[in-house]
Amino acid sequence: MKPVLAALALSLLAPLAHAGEVRVVVKNVESNSGYVMIALFNDADKFPTDASGAPHKAKVDARSPTTTHTFPDVAPGTWALSVFHDVDGDGELDVRSVIPIPKEPMGASNNAKGRMGPPKFEDAAFKVGSGATEQVVVLSEL
Repeated sequence: MKPVLAALALSLLAPLAHAGEVRVVVKNVESNSGYVMIALFNDADKFPTDASGAPHKAKVDARSPTTTHTFPDVAPGTWALSVFHDVDGDGELDVRSVIPIPKEPMGASNNAKGRMGPPKFEDAAFKVGSGATEQVVVLSEL
């Protein structure tokens, strides 16, 4: 019985041995109010707006001018970041009422920008391996 349990424990821990780490450096944070909301996606269909589809998420106290966060244990593969400064701290990206354009500063990995809409996953995508990866995201207002 003990060899079976040991084998099961090793099989569960094996994926973590190859997991990487993603360090996110968010620049152009204009104030210390609210939070910086970070979502790490591996699904192009969910990126960048459906944070429920992001396997890794963080709500970090805003620190001007730069806020950082590290996601440990990220599976190797292709990922993309969506970030916004939740200035009012309500947990949601505020948008203008007539045309759904964000009111709060936002950004994506590779500083990808959208044309007449959000950035595409392919433009924001980066690779994660078994080591550390750093992404610098510069927030901007639309």
